[in-house]
Amino acid sequence: MRHDLAGAHTGGSVGPADLVAYMIAKASLIALCAALLACLGLAGALWWQSGTVDDLTVENARLSRSLTALSEQVEQSALAREVERARADRFAARNATLTEAVEQILIGGIPDAMLDPDLAALINGLRTQD
Repeated sequence: MRHDLAGAHTGGSVGPADLVAYMIAKASLIALCAALLACLGLAGALWWQSGTVDDLTVENARLSRSLTALSEQVEQSALAREVERARADRFAARNATLTEAVEQILIGGIPDAMLDPDLAALINGLRTQD
């Protein structure tokens, strides 16, 4: 008795066609196992990448919110700069006016005001009695 390539004991001989069929069956099984392992490997890689994609999606949302906040801060800073520039211009104009007034006081550029006639008479009266 001979041992058959398929594993059963038979009394006949094995021909080349049986050997080819056996080799094709074994090659098909190996190819099927390799394809299954490749599919499992790809599924694992896909699962790992989906976690990475989720993390990147969260990071993208965080960065988008940060960009929005920074854009609003830029706009607010520009508005504050305009308000402060207007305030500085008002202070500069008031400063110029007050500086001119102080200079006029210091150099005597203010004309004397007319005295009340009663007060002038009183002062003149005091002078003559001395």
